[in-house]
Amino acid sequence: MDEKKKVVADEKKKVVIIGIARGTSAIIAGTEYFFLYDGTALFKLQEEFGPCILPELSLKEETGLKNILRVSEILTECAVQKCTKYGIIDVPTFKQEEFLQLDTAPYMFLELQKACGDAADIGFVREIDGEVEEVDLVLLKHQKKTDINEPSISKTE
Repeated sequence: MDEKKKVVADEKKKVVIIGIARGTSAIIAGTEYFFLYDGTALFKLQEEFGPCILPELSLKEETGLKNILRVSEILTECAVQKCTKYGIIDVPTFKQEEFLQLDTAPYMFLELQKACGDAADIGFVREIDGEVEEVDLVLLKHQKKTDINEPSISKTE
């Protein structure tokens, strides 16, 4: 793969659609988690962190690491709730206690940080710049149930 195509592929955001809600996903320690920033997430975050879209997630700040882990829990819990509503029951919830017991690498925190930021961009702002890969989880589940082999992923600009 030439360098230009590789850079474009790396910049592509993954948008996960659950019903009408839109979020993102990240693979952390071999597990794919879905991060959903919807109204429920917004209220939970504001209840816990005050009036903000997201609390400080910078690793340079004293509370940044703690915030990344807690926000990851909240956003994955919201995704699990939304998936359950649509009959998707095999979705994991991120747990910071379990994560901290793993042999974690620094890039994992960056992946969580990016997933939280992307989820807020996709769910709150709703304007997505650049190329996007969309995955409709409800459609994907339906296709698996009915054994349809049509793609549930679309690429948009």
